[in-house]
Amino acid sequence: MTKLTIRDVPDEVVEKLDAIVQADGYSSRNDLIKNILATYVLSKESMLLNALPPIVRALCSNELKILTEQAELTMEALLEITKRLEDITLKQEIVYNDEYFSSKENS
Repeated sequence: MTKLTIRDVPDEVVEKLDAIVQADGYSSRNDLIKNILATYVLSKESMLLNALPPIVRALCSNELKILTEQAELTMEALLEITKRLEDITLKQEIVYNDEYFSSKENS
């Protein structure tokens, strides 16, 4: 990883960063800055997000990532449910067909 140094940051900005670190549960100021930089870079990758103000861009980018992950999990769950329903339906068809043919033979 590359090491970056930031110089001449106003004290008031550093104080606000430290407040965010405490409020949002970051382990360090460094982790917060890395998150801010990563979020900014990721938000720049989307043309639609570039039309939005920087703060909204960052929020939208994070939310889109979370929604995408949740959608993928939902799709996996739906696929598993569909497979189970297919298995149940197949078993029911076998049982009903057996019962139908048994009753015809007994008639």
